[in-house]
Amino acid sequence: MNPKTKLVKILTTFLVVSLAMFLSPRASAQIVLKGENLTAVEAISQLQQQSDYVFFYNSDDLAGIKARSYNLEGSLESVLMDIFRGTDITWRIQEDKKEVFLKKNTVENKPDANTVRTVSGIVVDDTDKLPLIGATIHK
Repeated sequence: MNPKTKLVKILTTFLVVSLAMFLSPRASAQIVLKGENLTAVEAISQLQQQSDYVFFYNSDDLAGIKARSYNLEGSLESVLMDIFRGTDITWRIQEDKKEVFLKKNTVENKPDANTVRTVSGIVVDDTDKLPLIGATIHK
């Protein structure tokens, strides 16, 4: 094999592997949360250290959550589900800014089951932000 051809193949392989590693989403990275008798604030602190995400929350909202032991491994979403299962804490992950917002769902924030709301807007494709023709939202 020609030395130039061999070099081109090696460089191409290197670039493809590097690009694949660069483009792989960090959100799907595995989060490991282990500890005995951790408060919710301590658990969030560990998540923040392991990920590129910044967490925003009111510490008073998390104060009422009992400390517990964790042995979790999974995506950020699945770990948050386990931490806040059985509580009234909700969260919103903003991927583009690498931010997570935690909020206590109070009685004022919870809509009545019989409340009728009209929602309007445009459904767009996540990748190119173009409107999706014929898209329907169901309850």
